Amino acid sequence: MDPRTQRIRALNDQLRQSFARGGISVMTPGIAALGQEAVDRIVQTIAVFDDFCHANDPHEEHDFGSFEAATRSFSKSIILIGT
Repeated sequence: MDPRTQRIRALNDQLRQSFARGGISVMTPGIAALGQEAVDRIVQTIAVFDDFCHANDPHEEHDFGSFEAATRSFSKSIILIGT
C-alpha cells in the first residue's frame, strides 16, 4: 500500500473511531429521525466497525461500511472530512 493510501486510511480510522477533532461528522435526516438512543448505537457501531474487505473497501481507505441498525440495513459511504 502506498504512503498516501496509508495516511488516508489512518486519518479515516482515527475520525471514525473517535469522532474527535480534525474532521467533520454529519448524519442524514433519516438517521437523525431514529431518535437519540438509536443514533448513539449507530455512532458506536461506526466507531468499532472493522470488517473492511476488498468488496466494501476496494481502495483500502476505510471510508465505507455496511451494518444493520434499528431493523434497517445501512450501506453507505462514511464520508470523512479532515481538516
